[in-house]
Amino acid sequence: MEIQVSEEISRILAYSREEAMRTGAYEIGTDHLLLGLLRHSNNLACKVLASLGVDLDDFKHYVESLIFKRESVPYDQENKLRFSREARGTLNMSVLETSTLGDTETCSQHLLLAICRSSAAASKTYLEAEGISRDSIASFLKDNTAQTQLQQPSKPAPVQRILHIVVGKPKIYS
Repeated sequence: MEIQVSEEISRILAYSREEAMRTGAYEIGTDHLLLGLLRHSNNLACKVLASLGVDLDDFKHYVESLIFKRESVPYDQENKLRFSREARGTLNMSVLETSTLGDTETCSQHLLLAICRSSAAASKTYLEAEGISRDSIASFLKDNTAQTQLQQPSKPAPVQRILHIVVGKPKIYS
């Protein structure tokens, strides 16, 4: 089975890069992936979190408070940004989550499940404190009723191969 990545994930990765710059990090980490996911906001992952009782604004502020540095990365330094080893692992895990759920396209919910598996992410700590785990999110997603209630009908997004993001150049194309 070939796993593809959605346009939604490409957009989230671009936002993650901007979030890393905004928070003053030259490495795009797993928490930056989460901030990109929250910034995109019109996705199934955010709808699931909200349905599970997560205050998305509070979640964002919590993560920012732990990773924010005094100065942002200047735009002329943008080409120096790289995905951290942990973030690359999280992106790879999102592909595995896609396969585990029997899907063929990696979307926001798969990235969220992968973030929940990350060992050192502040976002995972927050979710655990809220009583939310990877398994509780996966169970929620498997409930067909919940998924149909949360998903909005939209035109199919163009897809790209996941290898461009996982093993390709770290530059993100939008």
